[in-house]
Amino acid sequence: MATAAIQPTPTSLHIPVIYRVPAALILLGFLLLGWTFWAMNEAGATTRWHAAPGYAGGIEARAIPFRKGVYDIQVRYSYRRPDGLVENSNRVTRFGAVRVHSEAEKRAMETRYAAGAGVTAQINPSDPRMSVLVPGSTAIAPLTGPVMRWGGILLIVGLLLLTVELNRAGRLT
Repeated sequence: MATAAIQPTPTSLHIPVIYRVPAALILLGFLLLGWTFWAMNEAGATTRWHAAPGYAGGIEARAIPFRKGVYDIQVRYSYRRPDGLVENSNRVTRFGAVRVHSEAEKRAMETRYAAGAGVTAQINPSDPRMSVLVPGSTAIAPLTGPVMRWGGILLIVGLLLLTVELNRAGRLT
């Protein structure tokens, strides 16, 4: 029993195999760049949040494996929301912890956020349960630079490959 080959219909999207790799690189590059800009926008929005006084409840510094002197810092703190309720949090930046790159920075954070120390929490006006201690900063800053670079590199490589393939096919003249 013979089977007929399925032919693409004129309305279906058919991308020749040779263009799939450049298309995938371009798409991945745009996704990485888009994520970076979204993260930066989210971090920037915290600078417009309302300030509320609070108290630090202590600090936790976790050493990053295989990176001497690099720590992720979590700060426990409490603040009073506009509705009068007390909220507990450990969100230093919009994305959670903050990364420090030296023992001196770690000690400075331990001093600044020692148990009982006064802090100013920036409170999200649309969700007062969400707050940060360092507005405008991203805890993912160690990732933001490399993700942006790789997104740009993949986008450029994808565009170059697409240009080469279109030129080879005679579609660029």
